[in-house]
Amino acid sequence: MRSLYLVLFIALAVACQNEQETNPLAGSYSLIEWKGITEHGEVVYPYGQKATGQLIYLEDGSMSMQLEGDDRPELGTDDYSTLDSLTILKAYQTYFSYYGTYALDNETGIVTHVIEGCKHPDWKGRKLQRKFQIEGEQLIIRSDSVIGMDHVLTWRRSSNSE
Repeated sequence: MRSLYLVLFIALAVACQNEQETNPLAGSYSLIEWKGITEHGEVVYPYGQKATGQLIYLEDGSMSMQLEGDDRPELGTDDYSTLDSLTILKAYQTYFSYYGTYALDNETGIVTHVIEGCKHPDWKGRKLQRKFQIEGEQLIIRSDSVIGMDHVLTWRRSSNSE
């Protein structure tokens, strides 16, 4: 009987290890840095050097991403009708998010985000291919030129992620 338990334990451990190897992204991450690199090599920080964010990849293939600028204004009210258009515009321009599903290609190091909903309505249905690299507890996501620059987002895996 003891041998049976040992065999079952080993089989379970191997199955868990294989699952992690096939989906190394599963978990939640906090933004460390988001930088853009222009075609001239200039480094810019689209949402400031202290931007915050969260990226979540679930085992079932669902994902979500949120980014917030370090200079995002507080509105001081829940009633948008009392705000002037410039305040609303600033709040809109300093926050970005989308959710959907994702697919991994571990061989090429590409993750494809399939957008189901987004702050920018025209992105719905888009497939965004991103290069990914894992270095310890950090996940580095790179996108080719978007809005005139390449983007590099560095994320730290949350301690409660598996």
